[in-house]
Amino acid sequence: ELSWNSGDPLGVLTRLGDENEKVIAELRRRVRSDLALDDDDKNDTTEQEAQVQIAVMEALKDDSQVRERLFRNLEQKVPEFTQAFVKERDYIMSESIRRELGRPGVE
Repeated sequence: ELSWNSGDPLGVLTRLGDENEKVIAELRRRVRSDLALDDDDKNDTTEQEAQVQIAVMEALKDDSQVRERLFRNLEQKVPEFTQAFVKERDYIMSESIRRELGRPGVE
């Protein structure tokens, strides 16, 4: 909704994709090096590509610095995404807390 209201929803999506791609490309290079694969992924087998994709996702989950950099970049370059992401998360968290506190016997 925020991207639509910005007047440039395609621009928001493009910036989001570009920023994510930068981080993923960096991780792919690192993973390919760790797996002793050459930089040219055009010759990869389906199995090698799957191996790289899984390793990239694992690296993204394990490396807090990469995640922090990704969200810092998104905050600066795609504020519409960050605002929507943070507001939605905060709303869900506050509703969960409110419901929990409303249960009998919970103080």
